[in-house]
Amino acid sequence: MSHRVAVIHRGEIVETGDAEQVTTAPRHPYTRTLLLSAPVADVAEQRRRRERRMASAGQLCG
Repeated sequence: MSHRVAVIHRGEIVETGDAEQVTTAPRHPYTRTLLLSAPVADVAEQRRRRERRMASAGQLCG
């Protein structure tokens, strides 16, 4: 695991920082969408994440 990460969207870096900060408190909508898309074993939690991801996707399009 890396200590620092960069999130790239459409060929541009949209967020960089400490890995823990970026994964626990992302600032960019695209980073939040990426994290919400990661699968989880809990079906109910996966449904909640999918709903949040779909809501976030609307923000990215605007």
